[in-house]
Amino acid sequence: TISNLRESSAYKIQVSPLVGSREGSPVLVTARTLDLPKVEGFAALNTTDGSTILHWTPVAGVSGYLLSWRHISVLE
Repeated sequence: TISNLRESSAYKIQVSPLVGSREGSPVLVTARTLDLPKVEGFAALNTTDGSTILHWTPVAGVSGYLLSWRHISVLE
């Protein structure tokens, strides 16, 4: 297992046999790591003059969510 790879990235991985101090011919494989899962079904519901309820479909296997917001003067 090769750990700590970056998501959505391609890697060339090579392995060579060793016999004593002699190295045999290498073989090469290219592998691509998966994308991180995306939040789906994100919506603002029951918005009032001072609050809103957010909803999204839970993503399997995540350890948490990062939510951020900023004030805008007009809808973008």
